[in-house]
Amino acid sequence: MHAFILVGEDPKTEVEKITKNIGSKVIEQELLKIADVKEFRKYAHLSLTNKTTILSRNIDLASPETQNALLKLLEEPQKNLSFILTAKDTQNILPTIISRCELIELAPQTKASQKQISEAKKFLENSAGEKFAVTSQITSRDDAKEFLKSLIVGGHALMVKNPKYAPQVEAAQNALNAINKNTNVQLQLTNMVIKISSN
Repeated sequence: MHAFILVGEDPKTEVEKITKNIGSKVIEQELLKIADVKEFRKYAHLSLTNKTTILSRNIDLASPETQNALLKLLEEPQKNLSFILTAKDTQNILPTIISRCELIELAPQTKASQKQISEAKKFLENSAGEKFAVTSQITSRDDAKEFLKSLIVGGHALMVKNPKYAPQVEAAQNALNAINKNTNVQLQLTNMVIKISSN
């Protein structure tokens, strides 16, 4: 994938993770006005020898006209150029932009409640069979998202005290990202339980 949209608060950690995986340098570029996009096109059409990631914040504040101009760049990616766009939410982002990007919903930066922490701990420490019993009851996409968001928030709080929870929280985040892309809910929950149970 050459383009990502990070949705939520404080995407710094996720930006660092993506660029590390890609192995690229990051250039921050404002793309909120049509003039910004037109000016940037000159750079985007240059031949890049090194992997470069363009970070553009608050793309949800860009006008529909600006987003349409940006769409051309996302549709015809240059070999060594990738994009990370950030947004508070997806409500004002064109569906065509979202369809060209990997959508990553960041865990809310709110403090986890004691209930979320205890429920996350109980779920993560259950046997594989008990985890499957919980996830098999989740049938709707919205319920799956709520379950995973709560698990991620509670899991983050656990992870601060014990890093052993990090791979399990990452598996839950990956499942949420996949479900946001309209993949099969039960398949993603099953894959998550398998990954969590093997850690």
